[in-house]
Amino acid sequence: MALNLSAEERKYFEECLKKAEPYQEDDPILNTFDADSDLSRSMAAWAKMLLERDRREKEAAGRTLEPESTLESERRKAVQDG
Repeated sequence: MALNLSAEERKYFEECLKKAEPYQEDDPILNTFDADSDLSRSMAAWAKMLLERDRREKEAAGRTLEPESTLESERRKAVQDG
């Protein structure tokens, strides 16, 4: 299933990357639930993986990197707005 992140979602994940140095993708701490991990680093690692996957999928499909919105981003926005 393609991610198709919106510009807003990409911006959120890019901000996560700015807050901390991500763990390496093969770091066992990402797969260990009872590890003493740094949440900011974990979020940065997941953000990096999601942004890269979204970029690869969009390039392969010939789509632009940042659509205005997606059904999922609109749903999230509606939930946040209450």
